[in-house]
Amino acid sequence: MEIEKKLHFVKRIFIEYHSFINRQQSLEIILTILKNNGFRYFLKITGLINKSPFVKIDSYNGYDNFINIFCYR
Repeated sequence: MEIEKKLHFVKRIFIEYHSFINRQQSLEIILTILKNNGFRYFLKITGLINKSPFVKIDSYNGYDNFINIFCYR
């Protein structure tokens, strides 16, 4: 990702992650980039909370995940 080359300037960053139900997810790519650049992160699930993900996958406007990622060094 383009931003990776500039992350050494950043101490804190907030990322709002959404995944589309019918597309490949990329959360692990984002988390790996953060980890490789010395960040710790806290994940907070917001909006859509699926109470039975093994039974039925809930979605909203085509999204199946809404995750806030708080990152710091």
